[in-house]
Amino acid sequence: MSDRAPPGPFERAIADWAPGTGLAALLMLWLTPALAEGWSWALIAAWMPVPIYMVHQWEEHDGGRFGAFVNKLLGGEQPVLTPEAIFLINVPIVWGLTGVGFLFAVLIGPAWGLLGLYALVTNGLVHVAQAVAFRQSNPGLITAVSLFLPIGFWGLWLNGDAGILAHIAALAVSIGIHAGIVVHALRRMKEEE
Repeated sequence: MSDRAPPGPFERAIADWAPGTGLAALLMLWLTPALAEGWSWALIAAWMPVPIYMVHQWEEHDGGRFGAFVNKLLGGEQPVLTPEAIFLINVPIVWGLTGVGFLFAVLIGPAWGLLGLYALVTNGLVHVAQAVAFRQSNPGLITAVSLFLPIGFWGLWLNGDAGILAHIAALAVSIGIHAGIVVHALRRMKEEE
């Protein structure tokens, strides 16, 4: 018998957050017609990144797929992306961004939904670029191509009148988050050398 204490709820959440995202997303999508009754198309577009990103995270992260892929590809099996970093990126940052974007779209105006929509498009394009650059599939590519890009571009089209500054700001936030992930991974690679 081990003297080590069993993992607490936070440790379990870091290790096992991904499977629940798919189930939660399916419930959210199933309830969307009832929830969205009376919403404008722009508001529906602002909502969609919330469950769609969760479907993507299920494909990408269940079983530690993406972390293992990145660590093998960039780190030679070294932990370039740790489970803690993956959790931080996906739960508070991605869920926060898409959730705040939708909440503010409801409370302030639909242009706030651009935050989640640009996250979909940017992440979708990153998955495609990664597949082309490395000439191989990657965890998350299927939902990036089949869901992120069509829904993201559809939502951006619906919000075409949001104003150029709103589009630039939302795109800058999305690119900034992705750039931060790359900087983190590069820093970890140097630490592991």
